Amino acid sequence: MLLDAAASGVNVIEREGMSLSHASRFLLVGTMNPEEGDLRPQFLDRFGLYVSVEGIEGTADRMELVRRRSAFEQEPAAFAERWREEQDALKERLRAARVAVGGVATDDDALELAVELAVRSGARGHRAELAIVRAARALAALQSERSVHAAHIAAVARFVLPHRIPDARLLGPETLEERVAALLERVGLGPAGAVRDADDDELESMLVPGSMAAGSIPYSTEKKARPS
Repeated sequence: MLLDAAASGVNVIEREGMSLSHASRFLLVGTMNPEEGDLRPQFLDRFGLYVSVEGIEGTADRMELVRRRSAFEQEPAAFAERWREEQDALKERLRAARVAVGGVATDDDALELAVELAVRSGARGHRAELAIVRAARALAALQSERSVHAAHIAAVARFVLPHRIPDARLLGPETLEERVAALLERVGLGPAGAVRDADDDELESMLVPGSMAAGSIPYSTEKKARPS
């Protein structure tokens, strides 16, 4: 019911003789540990993007995590003020992207590429190509681009396709990433690693400031955190 409401933008309530509906706009975010069980492919397909989160292994990163967490616990207000400028800049960039995304053009070449990736991945239905196009338009708007390019399609495909690959629940995150990388190469986008590195350099400013403050694992849909 949550997924239906999120997709349609309308929440329908029908029970015990009562029937009503109202507009409902929200973003559904879920987390899970694959070791605790599987979700049916039909259910997984309803989620637009998939991110595999890993623990922090580097000594420098873990030390920085402790420093920031300690600073936050000692002086929450001062810690928030320290990162306010970067947070405000990030909010403004997101606000501008939301305004601009409606004007981002998607030509037939980009649409064909999105569909080809979806078909070659073995994804069922049409949610895969729809998610690729929507995410690519959002990324283009975030980068102040007026149209979707192949690089945008390649960048978002690694978040849209992994959980839609047949038997994905039987494969580990690394194997799924390898499958998507091979798929990108087959459609002429070159090594996925090269695309990923280029995106990381271009989107350096999108590293969320203070993201380790609450002790969580920082992960952006555009890049993984680099050592501070």
